[in-house]
Amino acid sequence: MHPRRLSGPHIAIPFPGYLTSAADPAPLPVLARRLTSHVIPGAVLSHVTAAELAALPLPRRLTHDHTGLLHVTIAPGTHRTAGQKVVVHRRHLGKVESLEGVPLPTPLALLGQLAPTLTDDELVAVTDALVGPERLLWHVTLEGLRAEAAAASLLPGGRRLRRALARARELVESPQETKLRLLLVAAGFPEPDINPTIRCPWSGETFRLNLVYREQKVVLEYDGDWHRTDRQQWQRDRRKDMVLQQMGWTVIRVTSRDLTDPRALFAHLSRVLAGA
Repeated sequence: MHPRRLSGPHIAIPFPGYLTSAADPAPLPVLARRLTSHVIPGAVLSHVTAAELAALPLPRRLTHDHTGLLHVTIAPGTHRTAGQKVVVHRRHLGKVESLEGVPLPTPLALLGQLAPTLTDDELVAVTDALVGPERLLWHVTLEGLRAEAAAASLLPGGRRLRRALARARELVESPQETKLRLLLVAAGFPEPDINPTIRCPWSGETFRLNLVYREQKVVLEYDGDWHRTDRQQWQRDRRKDMVLQQMGWTVIRVTSRDLTDPRALFAHLSRVLAGA
């Protein structure tokens, strides 16, 4: 390939010696594997790059597609670089996990790396995902993380991290559920139950509910775009609402607009809980 073509805008250089198409770049797992095995052998993928590879919910401002940056950690005293698009952190590595051959930090170490770059609520959302039903990459429990954090004498971002662990909950299925729960608690509402399953006694149907006030029989269901655009999902939601209402439940459906400006939602919920 002619040097002029290699320097054109359609070619991207993720790190020295490697090229990829700017229009259709190599996916993050491929870049991560090449970076840690060939470019900086012995490096551990870390910080937001490790979190993104593990499918943890990150704000877009931190993702690789937005920043173009990759983060790795190497041992102190090691002098290695990999160009302007690779951020090299120097820190004692400790225990290392692995995802399809790519070395990653442990869950608690990763949370400590993320703490300085995330808001308190974003850190809770990441922790919720780590211990959620999917368990994503690591099979960890919230109780285990809390115990590990309490026992750690030197923990980066320790105070914020322990606070996030105290606010995190298991069974959370999406970052939107985390945000809604935290908004409710911050507004002074009681903390709702998370994703319980109930059974309709006459039809035998079972339903997973998002956030629930059991005593008042009120459920808040978060609706992402797919609830509106997927016809089968829309039909399931309508059936679910109908059965729940027949069982005496009040169903409040929440959208992204409510998360951005929750005042109308809070007013409605206050009226419903007061009249329950």
